[in-house]
Amino acid sequence: MPAPFSGALRALRAARGPGPALLLLPGGAVLGLLGLWAALAPVPLQLRSADAQIELQGGALPLSAPVSGRARAVHLRLHAPVEAGALLVQLDDDLQRAALAEELARGAALEAELAPLRAARAAAARAAGEGRAARSALRVEEAASQRAAEAAAAEAEAEAARVAQLASAGAVGAAAPLSARAAAAAARAEADRRRAGANRQLREATGETAVLEAEIAELDHRIAAASGAVEVSAAAAARLAAEVERRALRAPAAGRLGAVAALRPGDAVAEGAELATILPEAPLQVVAAFDPGPALGHLRPGQRARLRLAAFPWTVWGAVDAEVIAVADAPLGGALRVELRPLPAPGGPPLQHGQPLEVEVDAGQTTALALILRAAAQLGPAPAPAP
Repeated sequence: MPAPFSGALRALRAARGPGPALLLLPGGAVLGLLGLWAALAPVPLQLRSADAQIELQGGALPLSAPVSGRARAVHLRLHAPVEAGALLVQLDDDLQRAALAEELARGAALEAELAPLRAARAAAARAAGEGRAARSALRVEEAASQRAAEAAAAEAEAEAARVAQLASAGAVGAAAPLSARAAAAAARAEADRRRAGANRQLREATGETAVLEAEIAELDHRIAAASGAVEVSAAAAARLAAEVERRALRAPAAGRLGAVAALRPGDAVAEGAELATILPEAPLQVVAAFDPGPALGHLRPGQRARLRLAAFPWTVWGAVDAEVIAVADAPLGGALRVELRPLPAPGGPPLQHGQPLEVEVDAGQTTALALILRAAAQLGPAPAPAP
């Protein structure tokens, strides 16, 4: 090795000392302090959502056409107040009204047919009841008469036996037993006649009652058929009345017309066409959709938030304060629903139903290290699918 170069190396080794090592100590201290700050120092946790808008509590109420038809009357005026049940659009319903009138007339005719049937049935029922009562009275009367005839016959037969004994003892003449037996036979014949007559009258009364009961059964059958026809007609009339009412588009609730369609009398209306939007008198709320990953477990009612309206730059108008009032327990459709109550201040941007905005919620505190680890986890590779 040449001598000049060797001398230069010896000079460098002589000049090297503890200086470079000492220079690394401040850098390590700074890195240690930064790591300690990242692990321990609190950092505000703010969650943002750009998918949010202002809505009425309960939502706006759309007015849609349930059937197609031609508009006969239109009462749609933007921002006009409406009462619940107010007629807003009337579609043509002449055919339905004509069919309803025809069905109502048919039902009235069927009702008219029912009246005499019910009257005849009531008369037959009264006659049958009277027949049953008469038959019961006849049975009692005939039973008493039969007992009297049987007693008379028994008494005459006993008298004939006594006279026969007297005749055998010679106490009476020979003609007395014959007369006594004739009287006993006549009494027994009278008892048999009365029994036969009572049975005949009971059979006749029973036959008349049976005829009346058969007539009542026939009337019941006719009344049931007519009543069924009346009920069918009433159901058809109710269905036609509902069809008529479906063509009368009414306000579902009180409020004002926030949006109306360009509709005039005579225009054709398609089924399902939206004709108006009713905004009920209700307070405003903010509905926001948050990413459920960072939001679950951090968002809860009572937290403060800030609203930045898309149509009013916050650098000019400022942000609107808000408060979280409800947080969904589980995500739906990949988003977590959060409801907030706006707290507008005088001079702030105007709030109106349907305005899009951004929401920023103060969700507590965390550390810079946790934020860095979360960001690293979101930037990391997706897990491999299971085989």
